[in-house]
Amino acid sequence: MNVAEPITIGLLGVSSVGAQVARTLVEERELISARVGTPVRLAAVAVRDVENPRDWRIPESF
Repeated sequence: MNVAEPITIGLLGVSSVGAQVARTLVEERELISARVGTPVRLAAVAVRDVENPRDWRIPESF
């Protein structure tokens, strides 16, 4: 069986929509990877101001 290359995702901005996309990618990573058939991971998040309050807290690992 051929295993596809992992899908690595980076986001620019995590306001309303971006925050929900990031949260879903992190919290539902295993489910999304299973449905896609290859590992999917959020690798980077770029924001203008890291201190700006957001609906979703960016994990320290980013």
